[in-house]
Amino acid sequence: MRKNILIVGLVLLVIGIALIGVSTFSLGHSSSATFSSSTVMIQGPNGDYHSQELNVTSGDVISVSTASKVYLIPASDLAVANQSNVNSFAISPLSSSSSAVTYNDLTGSYYVVVFSTSSPSVAYVVGNTGSLISAGIMIIIGGLLFFIGLIITIIGAVLKKKPVPGQVP
Repeated sequence: MRKNILIVGLVLLVIGIALIGVSTFSLGHSSSATFSSSTVMIQGPNGDYHSQELNVTSGDVISVSTASKVYLIPASDLAVANQSNVNSFAISPLSSSSSAVTYNDLTGSYYVVVFSTSSPSVAYVVGNTGSLISAGIMIIIGGLLFFIGLIITIIGAVLKKKPVPGQVP
């Protein structure tokens, strides 16, 4: 009985470690699960500062953190967008606050644009939340299995054999 409990605990430990390892590996090596972030802003010819080109695929989210007014412009419109007509090219955000703007449900190439006389402080992130959520769930399940396996293994290791009748302990 004690041996079986120990084996079950060790199997759960191994499965938990495997789930954590696989989900962490897939999170770090899957192109759809990667998050790219940057603070690099390039000075443009129209009095603007813009990000590097952001290639967005279905399911990606763009999040921009800045104290400045920020616009998300399709790559094809960057050359013609200026401070007076930028609103006609800008993509509407999903949500915005005084320090952050979020965009989703986009595909294609875009630039984060800020009009400023000096280099603005902007941080932007592009990533796929669906892959992040599924990897996170796998990590949590793997962690739970590891923890349960650890407890069962300890119980199996410290349980004493049942005394055999007639045998002196």
